[in-house]
Amino acid sequence: MKHDATGAAAGAPPIGVRRSVALYLLSGLTSAVCNLATRHLLSQFMPFEVAVTLAYLVGMLIAFLMMKRLAFPGSARSTSSQAMGFVIVNLFGLVQTVVASSLVLRYLMPVLPVPLQFQEVASHFIGLLLPAVTSYFGHKHFSFRK
Repeated sequence: MKHDATGAAAGAPPIGVRRSVALYLLSGLTSAVCNLATRHLLSQFMPFEVAVTLAYLVGMLIAFLMMKRLAFPGSARSTSSQAMGFVIVNLFGLVQTVVASSLVLRYLMPVLPVPLQFQEVASHFIGLLLPAVTSYFGHKHFSFRK
């Protein structure tokens, strides 16, 4: 395998891109864990879909703060402009997450050998995975564009 002057494999994304993606994934993972924990607590008091929606908002706040500082620093846009773009991108992710989580819980979990006590968390986790890729490109090219 050939390598370039930086030691990276030829054809591999530049180090800056790899770092941005890694920090995006770290930010997303951190917000997803907070999202899942929040949904678990909220599910004690409200319907699953409402808890998923409110937990997603908590995760959005954590993700915005981390991504602005770590994954996509250096934008010339104001914080309020970045936040508005972030919210717009995440509204699509919210719809994807709630719909996917609900469909998985209602239709897929009953036919899978998943213990009842893990069905909500598994459904929510699957729902959170869906917008991960689409949101990266939305945030890179819209929310935090330079």
